Amino acid sequence: MFFWWTTLWRSTVSDLFAFSTPLGNGFVDNSDVTSAVNSLTEQELNLASTKTKIVTEINQTFLQYESTKERLIKANNAYTQASNRKMSSIQGLINFRDAEYELIDARTVHAKTLILLQRLSGNFEVPNLN
Repeated sequence: MFFWWTTLWRSTVSDLFAFSTPLGNGFVDNSDVTSAVNSLTEQELNLASTKTKIVTEINQTFLQYESTKERLIKANNAYTQASNRKMSSIQGLINFRDAEYELIDARTVHAKTLILLQRLSGNFEVPNLN
């Protein structure tokens, strides 16, 4: 038994129907809100960065102040010891002048550091150094 298959080729017709509607972008376009949120985020990051920078700078200045305070104490002790020996010899007088110079320098650096520390802490008044 033989089967013969026959194929009938027919043309097919298809209709394409496209329907498009424009989307309203009144609710989608929120660029003002987006830019405001981005600006707020940027300002919050800048504020946090500035606070960290201020705290770091105050801590560094405080450490510097502690160092200058120790230097002032040592210079004052050296000046006191040198003033007792200044009349004994020429070398005593030279040591006295060196100690006097170191004391003046230590006082100046101490005062400058103290003023800087006060200003960083928010005290902008002119200090009384008398």
